[in-house]
Amino acid sequence: APEPEPEPEDHNDPPSGPAAPRFPVPPMAERKFDFFINHAQASGQDQCKTLYHMLKAEGLAVWYDMQAQDLTAQGMEEGVSQSRNVLVFLSDGIMARPFCNAEQRWAKQYNCNLIGVVEKDTRHSPADFGKEKERAPADLKHLLDDVEFLDYERRDYKAKAMLDEILRRAGAQRVLPEPEPQ
Repeated sequence: APEPEPEPEDHNDPPSGPAAPRFPVPPMAERKFDFFINHAQASGQDQCKTLYHMLKAEGLAVWYDMQAQDLTAQGMEEGVSQSRNVLVFLSDGIMARPFCNAEQRWAKQYNCNLIGVVEKDTRHSPADFGKEKERAPADLKHLLDDVEFLDYERRDYKAKAMLDEILRRAGAQRVLPEPEPQ
């Protein structure tokens, strides 16, 4: 059975609708993170851990809750505010998760680029767009139509193509390691 979805450490209720941002909206070039990963842990934790490691291996800065220092509602909002892209990992139940919805709202408030990846494998809690649209709060239903979702891929050559497309959509550049001195 999947682990229960942990609540942020401060247990504050997430905003249930649009709220005023707590942080200034920084210019994209000044943000700390290339990506913020938005996912439901019960159905997408393993896939998102893989995405996190794939993005980090490319030299990109990623906010991922399983690696975050400040796992409070305020810390999550700050993470979104400091991210250029929010990767929405669509798996079963995400649109019914209050904190996932809060992160999606913050992504809109902080003008983050939204990049969608969807789980379709029936062995791994796939998303059903119809069910997720029913579960989604009214102000977020449009995301399921407006964001073009890439299929999550596991086979190496397909996973590489998925990563290449995520980076293209993000306008992100791979950060190559410095060459060794000769």
